[in-house]
Amino acid sequence: MMNLNIIAGKRIGDDMSKPRFPAGSGMVPEAFAIALMLCGPDKSVDEYITCFKENVTWVKGMKTAERRLAFKRGELTGTRENPATYKKHVEPDENAELWFHHGLLQPDGSHIDDTNYPAGYQVEQIFEERWGVAPSGEFYDAYKLVKSFRDGLQKALWVNKGNPNKDKLVAALEAMSKDPKAIAALIKKNGDYDWYIGDAGNAQRDKLMTFVTPSALENLVKFNKTALGLKSVYKEDLAK
Repeated sequence: MMNLNIIAGKRIGDDMSKPRFPAGSGMVPEAFAIALMLCGPDKSVDEYITCFKENVTWVKGMKTAERRLAFKRGELTGTRENPATYKKHVEPDENAELWFHHGLLQPDGSHIDDTNYPAGYQVEQIFEERWGVAPSGEFYDAYKLVKSFRDGLQKALWVNKGNPNKDKLVAALEAMSKDPKAIAALIKKNGDYDWYIGDAGNAQRDKLMTFVTPSALENLVKFNKTALGLKSVYKEDLAK
């Protein structure tokens, strides 16, 4: 399991109080982050939904290449990429700059800043700088749930319980993680991120599962359906 981050960019000089942002696979954490940053503290989930729909143009139907071209042209004021594609498509663009990132989840469930990028751009940092308090509450819990699962599990290698090759795979991954040439190549492409292998990966998975509460899951589904128009379904058994 690799602890990656997702980075959002914006057009230089654009007013991000009314962002035009692309919908798409995996973009839900960005929608939550934007709602938090724009709408502030002490709101119900319904109020965040209303605020999001009033202030954000959530553009559906774009393929990846279309989204990138629309951002380059300024038709979209924001976009998001993983570290490798951010370095390829956003950083070299002289008219684009970092907007925010989601920070890195730690084994204890806290977040730290992503040191691959300038300090001060983590969602929680931007929120507190603007609103004077740290984010909290039911909507923030739903954000932490969806972003942590997306960022924490998207680069994970799984094997079935009892797989006879598990120990060999763990040993190979540990050797790779200590290979200077392999790590240098990965850092050049993706940035410098932590690896969670074997028992450490299982512990990270277990920490993620603590975020799955009935309230967080129900509010995630509600925002998905009402604000983003997704066909999400609340499954009560997942929160037990």
